[in-house]
Amino acid sequence: MVANRIEKRAEEVGNFFERYKRLFSNSSDDQNEASVPPSVDLSPVLAFFVRFFNIEILEEDLGGDINAQIFYVGGFHPKFPDAQFVIILDKRLTLAQKNSSIGHEIGHILLHLFYEMNGTEGIWRKIAEKTVLKPDPELKNAIFSDMSSLAIFMGEELEADSFSRAILMPKREYLDSIAQYGRLRDKEYQALAERFNVPQRHVMERGRELGVL
Repeated sequence: MVANRIEKRAEEVGNFFERYKRLFSNSSDDQNEASVPPSVDLSPVLAFFVRFFNIEILEEDLGGDINAQIFYVGGFHPKFPDAQFVIILDKRLTLAQKNSSIGHEIGHILLHLFYEMNGTEGIWRKIAEKTVLKPDPELKNAIFSDMSSLAIFMGEELEADSFSRAILMPKREYLDSIAQYGRLRDKEYQALAERFNVPQRHVMERGRELGVL
C-alpha cells in the first residue's frame, strides 16, 4: 500500500536523522547555517535535511494559489553557489504552514527523485538515471509546485503531504501525545498543532492515517 510505503520511508528518514544529526551539531545556529529566513521556524529534522541537501529557502509572493515551489539548481545559482535545491515559499503562509510546506518539498526529494540511503558512499544517492535533472539557475521551471487547490488531488502531491505529516509527527511521538488527552476537542487539536508546529488540520489527518481518529 502507498500509505505503508510512505510510513516506512518516513521512519527510515527519522532513523537516519537520529543517527547522523551530529554531522551538523557544531554550529550554534543551525538555522542560519541552513540559509533559512528568520520568519521560518524549522523543526530539527527539517533543519537537518535542509542543510544536508544544501537547500536555499526563499520567500516570495506566489499569488495565493501556490504554497511552495522547489527548483533544482545543482550548484549553478549565481547567488547561492553551494545550493543544490531552492525552495520558494509563499510569504503569506503561517509558521506552521511554512514548516509543513518545507516537509512537503523534502518529501518530493526523498520520494519522487529516487534517493536511497547508502551508509558508506555519500549516505544518500540517486538510484535511477531518469532522475538526472538539468540545473535551473534562473528558477524558471519548478520541478514540483505545492498548490493550494488543484494539485492536492494529484498522487505525488498527496504522497508528499503524507510524508510531511509523518516526519513532523512521528508515529510513536504522535500516539504518545494524543494519549495524554482524553476526548480530543478543538483546544486539544490546537495544542497538538502547536507542539508539532503544523496546521491543525494536519493533526487530524495524521490521526486518520494512523487509524486512531
